[in-house]
Amino acid sequence: MSIPWHPIESSVAHAVRPPAYPYHLKVGACLTRPAYRDGKIKRAVKSFTIADESCYLILKGVPSLDLEKVLKEKLKKFGAVDSIRVLDDYPYTESFTQVFVVKMSSVLSARNAKRYLDETTFFGGVIYICYAPEYESVAECRIKLHMCRRQNGEHDFKKYISGSSQQQFPAEFSITSMDLTKDPSTHENQILPPELPCTSHALDALDDSREYWRRLGADYVKKLEPLAEGKSKSSPYYRPASNLIIPDLTNDSFGS
Repeated sequence: MSIPWHPIESSVAHAVRPPAYPYHLKVGACLTRPAYRDGKIKRAVKSFTIADESCYLILKGVPSLDLEKVLKEKLKKFGAVDSIRVLDDYPYTESFTQVFVVKMSSVLSARNAKRYLDETTFFGGVIYICYAPEYESVAECRIKLHMCRRQNGEHDFKKYISGSSQQQFPAEFSITSMDLTKDPSTHENQILPPELPCTSHALDALDDSREYWRRLGADYVKKLEPLAEGKSKSSPYYRPASNLIIPDLTNDSFGS
């Protein structure tokens, strides 16, 4: 008598059989789209966050023809492949097929590989690819979040340098109409100088994140005070310094 298997978070269960989660299953195509949005090929409605994406991929539907080297060469077109191995006793394995777990060098490489290889023919079979963030370690997860925050900061900084972000604010909050000063107590309407959120690197994602938010005046006890009416809340570069909580950097007790 076979007992139905469910994913368990114990290391013993992982050693016996690899975990399987609902997001490993293929999502059906959306059939309720309006005619003007419905293409020739039916697509599913999917949305991924940074927590859903991962450098680990699960490839299902690979024919059992010893195609590990061929599959690795195919994945190298999108980036370096750190590791690839077969998942034995995977719950959703079809007959005469194998399931592989692949670790790409970065989330971007994994994203491109999933985009261009998902639901493609491979030696007579159809490959289905899904993200597998459950294989990430704590350090890999922190690096992934740190890189995402760094890319967002670079994007905002380039947008600020190009001048496109200045159109979102009234004239009284422009750089040319205000004086930048190091003393926040001398003027009421000031702004902080533009700064890339990840300019200081402590080689640790958590420490860099704490330092970034501490520079904006936030800590575990106090929160950023809301801006007055009529002032934008979308960018920290134009936040008046009078509304920020300036911490005492001489007494570095943050996070202790």
